Amino acid sequence: MYWLLESAQNMTEPPEAFLSAAELEKFRTLRFEKRRSEWLLGRWTAKRLLQAVLLQQRNELVARDALEICNDADGVPHAQDLRVSHGEHRSPDLEGLKLSISHSNDHALCAVSDGQVGADLEWIEARAEYLVRDYFTANEQARVNASSPAQRDIVVTAIWSAKEAALKAIHKGLSLDTRVVTISIVPFANAPAQWTPFEIQWNVEQSNALRGWWRVEQGFVLTVVTTLAEMPHAQPLSIEAEMLLHSQHTQDDSHARIAQHTHHHARHNS
Repeated sequence: MYWLLESAQNMTEPPEAFLSAAELEKFRTLRFEKRRSEWLLGRWTAKRLLQAVLLQQRNELVARDALEICNDADGVPHAQDLRVSHGEHRSPDLEGLKLSISHSNDHALCAVSDGQVGADLEWIEARAEYLVRDYFTANEQARVNASSPAQRDIVVTAIWSAKEAALKAIHKGLSLDTRVVTISIVPFANAPAQWTPFEIQWNVEQSNALRGWWRVEQGFVLTVVTTLAEMPHAQPLSIEAEMLLHSQHTQDDSHARIAQHTHHHARHNS
């Protein structure tokens, strides 16, 4: 599973530089500034991550405006390669890749996986008591009550975020009672800076086994849930880092071919 956390401060491109025509039309219909900025940052983050994944997996650099993020009837995002829909002879489309997008405090988190995926981003802050009382299961409430005052906000935020990610992964979101799922976060001395697993227990019938991980970064709790057994990559996947690595590999291959060619002629002329 690949992931990327981005800040609105880093998004210096105008919408026309990375949105498709259909996305631009959708963007212009959004009335409220908060919704507009979140939607735009989410698309930018998702496309940057998809670019990096495609470059790594298929050795292909795709322009951001050639990638389109759509939502199905349930609001679940999915990506498509517009070059495929336009009939160009390109690599397979993006149907095999699933993605999830979340927003919080001028940041966006996107996760991409070959399996079902849910991602959630939450700013760590004190939350009202009713959230725990009305939306957490008895086991989750006990976990919160057992936490130290210094850790309470992190624990509450992590459990809530994990619930949202799990419900996103089954394409239900907050349309379900959040108490249909119980999140178990093991005690910790320090908030995890690396991906750390948590357990997911369903109180309703659920056919797909889900696995979850969480971490704390830049004052946020990040959670991801997927049907895959493999854990998220330790580091975010950025297009700039992937392009640099791709360039280095290309140079190394070129140098190897030159060396092989030189060695061949040296033997031939000796």
